Amino acid sequence: MGILKISFYSHKLKSSIDNFSINELKSEIRLIENISKEKSKLEELPQLINNLNDIMNRVIQKVKEDFNKA
Repeated sequence: MGILKISFYSHKLKSSIDNFSINELKSEIRLIENISKEKSKLEELPQLINNLNDIMNRVIQKVKEDFNKA
C-alpha cells in the first residue's frame, strides 16, 4: 500500500476509532497518520499497521458476536 493511501485511510479510520471508543488505537492511529504524512520513521509503519489490524479484527469479531446475541 502506498504512503498516500496509508495517510488517507488512517485519517478516515481515526473518527471511527474515536466513535467506537477503541482506546487502544486512539494514539496509534494518529501516529500512523503522522508518520505517513511526514514520511519519517517509515520503518515503524509495518508493526503499527499489524497491531492496528489485529485489534480491529478483534473488535469486528466482538461486534459480530454482540450482534448475533441481540
